[in-house]
Amino acid sequence: MVFDTKKVNLAEFSFGDKNLDRIFKKLGWHFSEKKELKVKVLVAIGVCWLPLVVLSLIHGNFWTGSIEGSFITSVEAQTRFLISLPILILAEPLVSGKLVKTLVQFIDAGMIPKDQVAEFESIIKSKINFLQSPWTDFFLLVICYIQVVSILFFEAQYTSVAAWQFERNNGEPFLNMVGKWAVIVSRPFTLFFIYRWILRVLVWGRILAKVAQLNLCLSPFHADKVGGLGFLAFSISYFAPVCLAISVILAGNMADLMIVDGMMLVDFRLTLFCYILFVAGFFTYPLFVFSKKLLDFKEKSIFELYDGIQQVYNKANLKSFNAGTDHATNSEDVPYISSFSDFNAVLENVLNMRLILFQIRDLLPLMFLTLFPFLFVILIEIPLAEIISRLISTMF
Repeated sequence: MVFDTKKVNLAEFSFGDKNLDRIFKKLGWHFSEKKELKVKVLVAIGVCWLPLVVLSLIHGNFWTGSIEGSFITSVEAQTRFLISLPILILAEPLVSGKLVKTLVQFIDAGMIPKDQVAEFESIIKSKINFLQSPWTDFFLLVICYIQVVSILFFEAQYTSVAAWQFERNNGEPFLNMVGKWAVIVSRPFTLFFIYRWILRVLVWGRILAKVAQLNLCLSPFHADKVGGLGFLAFSISYFAPVCLAISVILAGNMADLMIVDGMMLVDFRLTLFCYILFVAGFFTYPLFVFSKKLLDFKEKSIFELYDGIQQVYNKANLKSFNAGTDHATNSEDVPYISSFSDFNAVLENVLNMRLILFQIRDLLPLMFLTLFPFLFVILIEIPLAEIISRLISTMF
């Protein structure tokens, strides 16, 4: 069964930020897709980072003569607004397009019965409409501001990494002009894009959960050993750029705490361990919704195959082999006997069906980009020359 794209409005199958596109249209800004993406990045940097540069120059804390209290030496601020934020924006059309193609594959592979195609499309549209609702963005912004205020209290009381945002009056910290812009605009804006991605993963998971409830046409003989659903495992790597962007922010914050507050890498071991577990679990959980369906399908297929193969065995008359007679086996038995190995191979394939769609190798791109930014944090505590020296001494 081939999917006819003319019958479906693929624009509705978009995980992109339609609300920002609507704002551009109201402003009369009309760009090509590639140019619009560049404009979004420039606008984001222009709103989040550039005003902080100007305000810090005016206020005098762009560079104070020391690492502590200078805006330009804040690793977390520079990486958040100049690296992480652009990645979060640039990844949007790339990941959205791949997720749409993954959904279309259900139709192209003939897994959705004809009488359930409309329901399949309805599932996607309803979840996408929720994702693109202005009210959804509003509640995300509320969450962002709550988090910023909560973290701000911690930073003001217990750490010096955000000193460029504060001044003190009678020992009490208060936001300076640079900090006010960071708290009101820059940091919530970046958090909003992160939470939009978290919401996309949750919506992706809900779509797959609803699709798993359909009467999918799976194949017990498929070489991927998951009934033909193996293509979904690729979706894990699609979110790798998002993990990279989030890791850049976390690594930047760790770098500031090590440089300014003198913390050690070992102090973050529990945080890193929990973060890695979160990434591995959160970005793979959407695929676990098919485990129950695969379990039921595997059990059903095994019993049906046992019935069919047993009938073949019963039809084959092997008495001639056991009787020690000189005459050959009945010619009617030959095709059954010669096909025994084929039937056994089919049964073995079904018995080896997995209940989890992905394998360890499918996690490698995600985990690599998740851990990559922390290599630079390691270099803060252990100089590159010392690392090379240790490697050489270990090898030789």
